[in-house]
Amino acid sequence: MYQFAILAFGGLAVWLVGKLLAQHGPDMARASSLVLMCGLGVGYAYLVNYSVFAGWHMAVRNDTIGHIVTGFVVAGVAMLWDEALDFMRAWAGSHNGEAKKSLRRAA
Repeated sequence: MYQFAILAFGGLAVWLVGKLLAQHGPDMARASSLVLMCGLGVGYAYLVNYSVFAGWHMAVRNDTIGHIVTGFVVAGVAMLWDEALDFMRAWAGSHNGEAKKSLRRAA
């Protein structure tokens, strides 16, 4: 259970830092935002020296690969936070009488 919480809140931290960097930088496309989140996720995993595989007592041949894959999982959770918070923002806006914002379409 703790491993899930670390992934969820690590993803939230990566999402927040990614949004702050994207806000103060040039207008970013969706693909470059994904690359930024992946880089930040791997950086987060190295910074806190965290591997989800070690937390689940799973053997990984190389610790570096464990950190990199954990960083990609954290980046995926960060993108999930992005979509969930956009959905909640649109839902709250529709119930508060604000103009409806269309949600992003997949593909």
